[in-house]
Formats: sequence, C-alpha cells, structure tokens
Amino acid sequence: MYDREPQLGAGGRYYSTDADTRISPRQGMWIYRLIRDTKPENTLEIGLGFGFSTAYFLAAIQSNGKGSHLALDPYQDRDWNGVGLTREKVLNIKPGAFLFSYEDSVQGLARLAREQRRFGVIFIDGDHKFDSALMDFSLASFVCEPGGHIILDDLWMPSIQRLVSFSRRNRVDFTEVPTPNFQVRRFSQNGY
Repeated sequence: MYDREPQLGAGGRYYSTDADTRISPRQGMWIYRLIRDTKPENTLEIGLGFGFSTAYFLAAIQSNGKGSHLALDPYQDRDWNGVGLTREKVLNIKPGAFLFSYEDSVQGLARLAREQRRFGVIFIDGDHKFDSALMDFSLASFVCEPGGHIILDDLWMPSIQRLVSFSRRNRVDFTEVPTPNFQVRRFSQNGY
C-alpha cells in the first residue's frame, strides 16, 4: 500500500490511493504494538478510508489470536472505492475479525452505546472539524471500556490540537498518555 500500488476495492477492481490519506508506518507500528500489548477484545475505528490503519489493527488482532475490529465510515464506497473494506481479504485475516458499518460516527456510536458495547482501543480519524471530532470523542467515551484508550489522529490540524487541549483540561475521566508520535494523542479512560 505504501508503494502506491493500486489496491483491491469494490467490484474486484483496483484503485489508486491518495498518499495524503494514510497513517505513517511509524504510527501504524505504534498502533500495532498498543493492540499487541493491551490485547483488547474489541477495537473501533472512526473513518476507514483506504484502510491503512485498519491493516495494523487487523495484523495485531491476528497475532493476538483473538479480538475483532469494527470500522464506521459512511463514505467507504463514494470516496474510497471500497478499498478499506478489502483489507480483511487482502491480509488473509480470519473471517469475523473485521466488522464494518456504513453508519456515520454519531449514529454508530449512539447505537453501540445503546447496545452496551465496549472497546479497548478507539481510533478517531473521521471528520476533523472541531465540533465533529469533539462529538466523536464524547460519544466514544460511552463505549470505551474502563482502562481503554481513545486515540486522536492528525494532530497537525488546529481543530485536533484544540480538541486535545480541551480534553486535557475538561475530561477528568480520561488521562492523556504520552505517545512517541507527534501525529496522535492517546487518552486512557480512568475507570470512573
């Protein structure tokens, strides 16, 4: 994927990917190690895109021998040609380890909260406007298991920097945990 080779997508066709809409290999390996170390039963991703981050989640779940990963992305077909949906097949991941919903983050997170689902790691990489990202963090807090982690991506964006600052000051139920990567911030649920 990082070599910008066309990727399998909808209808068995191959599509070009955009170099600007991916996580770095360094970020990916950090996510992979976090999943390997914490061994969550369930992980969640807001914004699937081309599936770069999904590949690391699924590889870690496969290595752990347990768990499942759910992605929410209402624009998977329209904007991403279904490329993210093929990561399970391309990576030869066991069936059922990857789940997907076309719901937007508000609908999906609200449904997951009603169903009382919990996730050990939640990766927020959807709509990057401050209000939307704040809503994603707020709703994700209801489905984050005690001691679980919410990761905010794309810290280079002023809106995400503002969200990190807001969360640091106002979310007493979460503690910011240092990360070696300047593009992400991790907040761990305190178990309140």
